[in-house]
Amino acid sequence: MATVRVTNTGDRDGDEVVQLYITVPESAVERAPFELKGFKRVTVPAGERVDVQITVRGEDPAYYDEERGWVVEPGRYVAIVGNQSLDPQALRAEFTVAE
Repeated sequence: MATVRVTNTGDRDGDEVVQLYITVPESAVERAPFELKGFKRVTVPAGERVDVQITVRGEDPAYYDEERGWVVEPGRYVAIVGNQSLDPQALRAEFTVAE
């Protein structure tokens, strides 16, 4: 589970869609550069903060192989949380899947 804090620095209530992407830099197969794995829309009152939780399941990083079915390959993964995949202010965290 990823938890992020969203702050509304404006003087009006606002909505934000927090998105969680996973990328696999050294994948053995061709994959999308950023795979959307979860999102949540939240309303943030003016001047307030809201904690947002997005659940990522163990099978979410998998890709489909015609011979083996769904495969979670071992290696390094990067989780990116922001309001879009190319958000320059997005939060990033790396994790490793062991063999």
